[in-house]
Amino acid sequence: MQTFFNTGKTWRLRIVQGGENHFDYIKHLREIFDSWINMPIRKSHEVNKVTKLYKKWYFNTLSFE
Repeated sequence: MQTFFNTGKTWRLRIVQGGENHFDYIKHLREIFDSWINMPIRKSHEVNKVTKLYKKWYFNTLSFE
């Protein structure tokens, strides 16, 4: 769960899953939460301390009070 204000009045669910082999799982979760989402699954990259590249898939729900 994420909130962007110090008051914590609105919250959203952020789903992040790493790796190509987990893409089907995040697609499944995206379908479950479909009525609360207005964005496609997006991809990001993260590099760790030994410069290994990790792909991550994510989506966010809408924010609610």
